[in-house]
Amino acid sequence: MKKINYEYSKDKMLLIYFSGTGNTKLVANRIAKFLNVEIKNIEDDCNFKNLLLEKETILIMYPVYYSTPPIIMRDFLEKYKKNLEMKNIMSIVTQMCFSGDGAYILKDYIPKNADLIYSRHINMPSNISNIPVISFWGNFFSNLKIKHALKKADKISNEIINNNLKTQGNTKFWNKIGLSQRSGGLEKENSK
Repeated sequence: MKKINYEYSKDKMLLIYFSGTGNTKLVANRIAKFLNVEIKNIEDDCNFKNLLLEKETILIMYPVYYSTPPIIMRDFLEKYKKNLEMKNIMSIVTQMCFSGDGAYILKDYIPKNADLIYSRHINMPSNISNIPVISFWGNFFSNLKIKHALKKADKISNEIINNNLKTQGNTKFWNKIGLSQRSGGLEKENSK
């Protein structure tokens, strides 16, 4: 059920993001520039309460950790839950490989009367920085992934402008993939 009819308007949209390694920041800046919308890092020192209240559509970007938003993003969403009520929400996530419902799971962290109208995934080089991992990609493959990610960011921006909205990761199959990553993953995250 739509709470607010969505129509692209740069003045009615705010892009907020968290970036642990710079991957999400790179594509967030690309999308914000393409859409010509205001962009804020959730770690910025600003009045988020007023910013969120002023806008109809909030585009939220984060790196996927265990097919879920990172702790810092979950805390932010909890803190400003009241300010996200009755908003159109869009979720764009960065990931090393497909996370199932990593973007769509945001619906579990926003108010019930907000509407998740768009969710998309963008593959990037590894965003895993808190546990030792052998790099799967050399510089060549990382640069190739970044090039593809920036093209996808442009495609996503066009979808948003043209109201070609879709939710990726919202089927039982993708939810099972996400659950397989969350099972045990969140406990590991909490212990670290």
